[in-house]
Amino acid sequence: MPRLLVAVSIAALLAGCSSLAYQKPQMAVATSFSASPGAKASVDNSNKAWWTAFRDQRLSRLIDRGLSQNLSIAQAVERINEANAGMIAVGATVLPSASGSVAGRESGGPGASSSSVTYGATASWMLDLFGQYANSRKAAEAGLDQAYLSADTARLTFLSELTNAYIDLRYYQESLALTRSSLATRQQTLELTQSLLNNGAGSQLDVLQAQSALDAASLQLPSQELGFVRSLNRLATLTAQSTGAIEKDLIKGAPQPWPRAKVNAGVPADLIRQRPDIQAAERALFAATANAGIAEAQLYPSITLSGNIQLAALAGGNTTSWGFGPTLSLPFLDGGRARANHQAALSKVNQAYLSWQSAVRGAIEETENALAAVRRDGRSIDAATKVSDSAQRQLELARKSYQEGQGQILDVLNAERSLFDAKAQLATSTRQYASNYVALNVAVGGGIGALPAGK
Repeated sequence: MPRLLVAVSIAALLAGCSSLAYQKPQMAVATSFSASPGAKASVDNSNKAWWTAFRDQRLSRLIDRGLSQNLSIAQAVERINEANAGMIAVGATVLPSASGSVAGRESGGPGASSSSVTYGATASWMLDLFGQYANSRKAAEAGLDQAYLSADTARLTFLSELTNAYIDLRYYQESLALTRSSLATRQQTLELTQSLLNNGAGSQLDVLQAQSALDAASLQLPSQELGFVRSLNRLATLTAQSTGAIEKDLIKGAPQPWPRAKVNAGVPADLIRQRPDIQAAERALFAATANAGIAEAQLYPSITLSGNIQLAALAGGNTTSWGFGPTLSLPFLDGGRARANHQAALSKVNQAYLSWQSAVRGAIEETENALAAVRRDGRSIDAATKVSDSAQRQLELARKSYQEGQGQILDVLNAERSLFDAKAQLATSTRQYASNYVALNVAVGGGIGALPAGK
């Protein structure tokens, strides 16, 4: 016993200098985004419901439905339940363990028999001298935090995917409307050339050219219809319902989504505080540090206090036995396994730190790209609008000139094609602006705190 007490004292002394302290990661970032140099103040975008800037009730209903039914989000929530159960299990290891048993026995032979009942109980408790259990609990708590943050990341990803699918659906509807309008215009041109030919003022070549332009325009319909169907199916999948359940509400045309708000991205340091994936990476670093502490504790001796008591009820009377005492386990002659495990755990700490740095750098890159894209989208839309207006006037002049016999049919056909291309480019630019608006809000971690309660 005196030697054991000496060993315990030495172990306690080593415990004071063996724990691996966690340091919250730090990284120098720019004071502002290069694409938005004027922004210097910090901004909290987490509580801004950015999707409401589209002012589209159908989109809002799809988001509300998907938040409660999306399968990816449901899986993330189940991971929270798993991590919570794991933390409870780890917490139980810190407490003493005990078990009881009851055994009955009946025996006999020629002319004699006997019976006995034995009651037993055992208990044990490992002293946490080097923080093995404490670090296990820290790792479990970090895992639970990661599960919650992963659920937030899943919600943010869902918001991005659903909104973009809705933007695509409305874009294909607009493209179909433009193509059908172009077909109607080219049909009028064909009828005009046919009428002039019947009156002796036109040519068969003009009719054939007009017919060819009409047929070429109709070739775009199948791909646009397929794009609409795919977007519709994607929305159905994201909201965990059938395509038919949402088709009636979405088949009717509606204007392309247009965000009626601007985004203040704040400063790069805001991303570290607001993006759930960066916060999850920090929790992963915390867990890796705790696991390194566990591996370090396994390098040192461990002491377990254990005891047992047994009561046997026999035919001749009762007997009782008991025992209690500490057990000292000394790790040695393991071929260097414990030390190698410790080195591997330290390497995982470094890997986790590098992953956190990578997450921060990636978030800054995403935000810079989205800021630059949103700024340029405005100029693209203005230019496409001017081109469309100009093409409309050109078509009117070309048609009038051809009717009066002063122009050629090619001028009309070229004007029709230019007008269609200009309107198609305007629709594409509008779609791109809406998508980049979504990308910017997701890049800054916007909207997580604005989700409805219970979602």
